[in-house]
Amino acid sequence: MKKRILLSDGCSCSTSCIYPPDWQSGGKALLKKIWYISYRFSPAKLLKLHHLGKYF
Repeated sequence: MKKRILLSDGCSCSTSCIYPPDWQSGGKALLKKIWYISYRFSPAKLLKLHHLGKYF
């Protein structure tokens, strides 16, 4: 499971995942690949409802 980061307003987010994984040292060949960055964000309201077993 990815690490969750608690934000100051009660929200949380996951650590980011960057593709391609060798983005820092891959060289110019990486410019031709498809890139994406993904993470999950959870607002404070959703976290409170989830702990009660409720959803929107």
